[in-house]
Amino acid sequence: MSPTDSSSAFNLIEEDWIPVLLANGRFERVGIRRALTEAGRIRQIAASNPMDNVALLRFLLAVLLWCRPGLSEDDRRSPDEAGGIPEDWLKMLDEHKAKFNLFDPERPFMQALSVKDESKNAATELLHDLPSGSALNHFRHTRDKVDGLCPACCALGLVRWPCYATAGTKGAGKSMTASPNGNTPTYAFPVSNTLLLCLAMSLTRCTTSQNDKPIWISNDCPTTLGPLSGLTWRSRSVLLDKPTVNDGTPCSYCGSNDGGLIREIRFQPGWKRLSGDPWDGDPHLVRVERRKGRTGATVKVLISHPGPNEAIDRSAMLWRDLTHGVAESTPAYSASCRLHDVVVIGSAQALLKHAEAIRVASSANASAMKRVDQSKACLDELPSLIKSTTANRKADKDKHPEINAAFVMVIPDSETRIRAMLNEPDVATDESGFLKEIYQPLVEQVIASTARRSPLRRKEALTRASSALDAAIRRATAPPKPFAEGDKPKRTRTKKGVGA
Repeated sequence: MSPTDSSSAFNLIEEDWIPVLLANGRFERVGIRRALTEAGRIRQIAASNPMDNVALLRFLLAVLLWCRPGLSEDDRRSPDEAGGIPEDWLKMLDEHKAKFNLFDPERPFMQALSVKDESKNAATELLHDLPSGSALNHFRHTRDKVDGLCPACCALGLVRWPCYATAGTKGAGKSMTASPNGNTPTYAFPVSNTLLLCLAMSLTRCTTSQNDKPIWISNDCPTTLGPLSGLTWRSRSVLLDKPTVNDGTPCSYCGSNDGGLIREIRFQPGWKRLSGDPWDGDPHLVRVERRKGRTGATVKVLISHPGPNEAIDRSAMLWRDLTHGVAESTPAYSASCRLHDVVVIGSAQALLKHAEAIRVASSANASAMKRVDQSKACLDELPSLIKSTTANRKADKDKHPEINAAFVMVIPDSETRIRAMLNEPDVATDESGFLKEIYQPLVEQVIASTARRSPLRRKEALTRASSALDAAIRRATAPPKPFAEGDKPKRTRTKKGVGA
């Protein structure tokens, strides 16, 4: 590609822009065609940011669904493990090759010519990772419209927007909308030996229709969401400038200086979401069921990463929600795949602050999942129980912040041990013994760091705390009481008075 030529092309079908890890351990970049036809020899998408791994896998899934609509059951079965997607499945790539050119003058890939008259923004706004402005607390900076991105990284930014976009404003009348799944969606992918197997398992949750079209075929906002429109949704309207002359300046994201850089883009709001609710047919979205309100109605809520100002035990216990969420949200392949990689992000207002890939055991049996819930019920009781057994227990038990702090510090260790034990195929059958093994060391650490007065008093405090732990374990493992006919629900007091 000649970056000085205004008609220069960067076609994503053939150009090497997708970072992958091959089965032999070698890192390479490949184009769309090679990523699909050699998917059986590719271990995984291997971008440095887990958000890019999510975006690229979902993009390849959309391309595959578009090339091979109406997949039969035989099609959905994984092709030859040693190869990849058959070449004859990908004829659409040859017929519509021009639509995958980043700089096509008539239909640039995933861009909107309608924004060409708008004022220009820095190209680095394409990627959440790159800070702009002059905030002093940034570890690195990019200079708006001076630094830039190579075409490959611009392509990464374009395919990321359908998955991750936060709602916000950019001047009067320019309200930015979130992606179809909201500000901080969580996505799960089956852990498999090859990219081919991962795509094949994702296909089991996707069914296209005649009116379902990807964005490179139709620029019109769809009226309903299907796999093709949902996976390529236009959260932002973008138009790239042509690359400038290669002056040796490296790309701000990948460090490459092989070609020219795009320093400016036109960047405006995209399509408005069809609904305030997440896209229910998303093949990778993870939500967890919660009971809300006085009626106890069950609703599905999104999972997001705890904020940086929240206690560390929140992050340590995040795996619980993710484990339940994967089992509830992706039943089509969670039962056949033991492990899932779950990408969860956190934000502050409209800014994404954290992205992390967490591996969870998604096919845990009912007994193991029961222990997860029992351990949570037991843990919820422990802080107040320990407060009531301390030597100065006559004082107001809520005035012991040192006990809460001690629990926050030791909970991550116990959570790690719970996850490790649940991954064992022969997890202890004794429910009480399982919880005792997990939480007795925790209680001992808390008492050792918070109990006062003489060694004898400390020993007494530990004895009382151990007894309290045993009581909490008995309550957590006790079978639920049946609801007898004629029983009346308890009346609870509300702010407005006494109600049923």
